[in-house]
Amino acid sequence: MIQMALKLCDDPDWSVRESALKSFKYFNYPEDTELVEKIVLRLLELNDDSDWNVRSASARVYGNLRKIIPEKMIPAIVKKLLNLASERDNNVKVSAVRSLRELKRRVPDEMVGEVDEVLKKSK
Repeated sequence: MIQMALKLCDDPDWSVRESALKSFKYFNYPEDTELVEKIVLRLLELNDDSDWNVRSASARVYGNLRKIIPEKMIPAIVKKLLNLASERDNNVKVSAVRSLRELKRRVPDEMVGEVDEVLKKSK
């Protein structure tokens, strides 16, 4: 099922990509670091999607995966979420801030100040 959701993330229809992303919160993830890395790499790409619905949904998935994201991928995710938190679209901002809040304990020390500032502004 996870592989099917990943495949649907490539669909040309934004609503299919958005639905596929939303489905990630329902899966039980095996302890398969390679699969999780594949998902995160795809999310990082979808964070730049032309459709705000897809950017918002992809930003939200990080919070759902917070416990299983490999440590080495956290800095790239935090950087991407910080960028999304300053986007024009409010839905994207809210999703990014939620995921930053959920990932807060895993934020690298050198990024804590910037994350705290974004979270403070979002209250």
